[in-house]
Amino acid sequence: MISAFFYLQATTLKNRLVQRIKRLKQPKYLFGAIAGAFYFYFFFFRKVIGGVFSGQHAPAAPTLPVELAPYLTSFGALLIFVVIAISWVLPSGRAALQFTEAEVAFLFPAPITRKRLIHFKLLRSQITILISTFFLSLIFRRASYLGGSPLMHAVGWWVILSTLSLHFIAASFARERLLSLGVHTNRRRAIALTALTALVCGSVWWLRSHVAPPSTADFNNAETLIRYFGNVLQSPPVGWILAPFALIVRPYFAGDLSSFSLVIGPALAVMALHYLWVVRADVSFEEASIDHARKQAEQVAAIRSGEWPRRPDRPGKARPAPFALKPQGNIPMAFLWKNLVAMGPFFRIRTWLLFATLILGFHVWARTTHLSREVYGAVAACSLGFGAWLLVVGPMFMRQNVRLMVTHFDLLKSYPLRGWQVVLGSLTSPIVILAAIEWLLLMLGTPVFGISGRAVAIAPALFAFGVLGIALILPPLTGMMLSIPFAATLYFPAWVENSAGRGGGIEMMGQRLIFFAGYVVVLLVALLPAVLCGGLAIFALAWLIGKAAAIVIGAIVGSIILSAEFVATVWWLGERFEHFDLSRELPR
Repeated sequence: MISAFFYLQATTLKNRLVQRIKRLKQPKYLFGAIAGAFYFYFFFFRKVIGGVFSGQHAPAAPTLPVELAPYLTSFGALLIFVVIAISWVLPSGRAALQFTEAEVAFLFPAPITRKRLIHFKLLRSQITILISTFFLSLIFRRASYLGGSPLMHAVGWWVILSTLSLHFIAASFARERLLSLGVHTNRRRAIALTALTALVCGSVWWLRSHVAPPSTADFNNAETLIRYFGNVLQSPPVGWILAPFALIVRPYFAGDLSSFSLVIGPALAVMALHYLWVVRADVSFEEASIDHARKQAEQVAAIRSGEWPRRPDRPGKARPAPFALKPQGNIPMAFLWKNLVAMGPFFRIRTWLLFATLILGFHVWARTTHLSREVYGAVAACSLGFGAWLLVVGPMFMRQNVRLMVTHFDLLKSYPLRGWQVVLGSLTSPIVILAAIEWLLLMLGTPVFGISGRAVAIAPALFAFGVLGIALILPPLTGMMLSIPFAATLYFPAWVENSAGRGGGIEMMGQRLIFFAGYVVVLLVALLPAVLCGGLAIFALAWLIGKAAAIVIGAIVGSIILSAEFVATVWWLGERFEHFDLSRELPR
């Protein structure tokens, strides 16, 4: 069995490598592979390779004090606890090990015991775990600030990932056993949530009477913050609850070989117990595995045929309209109405108003309870940072909706509409959703700077008009960013259709990096004239009408320029849409 497994995996890896080398003849894969190779070289291997050839070693990264390792272990244990708790609460499917249709066809009818099938799955999962361990070790090598050697960190990652993989399988077997005993999904979730709620409430009640609240000194720097919350996580009963999970993460946080040798044994023992739990579980998983393999094959076929995501065959429930649609009117509003209906009841005006009310309530509560300035500032920094990140990455998430246009090209072409109307209608709903999210994040993050209480405080009127100016610029800027996936669909349909799949590899990552670079370039090019004209307007009018009014007028000028750029982009894409021939661009 073991020799057959290694032969199968070696042959599979060889054929996959040969296939990926052959497809580099196509420019879309070749350019993606070059971009991915440059990314790995400059971010991971440049200093290592340069140090080898020059004979000089890179300076060691500064390490955190050794006494902080137990606190970091507590944070890691808390994260592992949350992940494992989710694996018991959320999943609703039956126990299924992931096999391909070919493996199901050959292995399931073969004279192989269930335990050997489990061993086959565990050995195959080690390939993915080892690859993930390698990349995680590269990613966190420079940013971890931990002592110890890279080999110790890699072993720590391997222990964590292997134990979690075994626990997920064992948890699925346990859920299957509960189903056979009559404990259905809702009852199991109720029991798990009740137990978690009791643990959390009991721990909070105990900590409130035995642990002092944080003081201003605890927020002086990262080290004091780690010490305080680390002590909270180590205090009973939280420390007792997290103790088994701390055994798993301690090898990763070991600072030297002696401490690593003391903690690796208990971690391997926990992993061995999970292994025994998995191989000794007498649970039938074959039927669910066959069904999973069938669904996976259908999904791959749908991706290759351009029909992903595929809608379920069962009839859906009637959904209320987001707003009243007139028989005649603006064409893009009809697209917006249709897309909001398809997205479900969450994307309604009352939902966004509810979020806005909760944010305002949070600010009122923070002012009345004198929330710590550091905590308030952390909330603001996270919300504004996430908003800036979403402005660049959000259009990549919305790319799936634009990509579906390729599969419905024949239907869209049959509409008695101009090209710019189809383009603007397709972009309306993602613009509305992303702009609304950006406005909410702006509401959450900006008020803290107006009431910071620092020596140099911003005047309330100036601050309010500055926030209003940013809010005016966000919708047209979001529209410009969302135009990039549409332009990529119309000018590089083969690339976009290929990126819709689930394929991995350095060339696929390189393609995504190229698209991301396109987003950043368009953002800078679109902002440059708007910033220049808006800045000149503010500078010229500040001494005439005041800074606050000048900021609003400058923001209006910048918004008008961005809107003009967006209108020109929509018209240009509309012309491309009218002359686009799908049969020539994507021959089937």
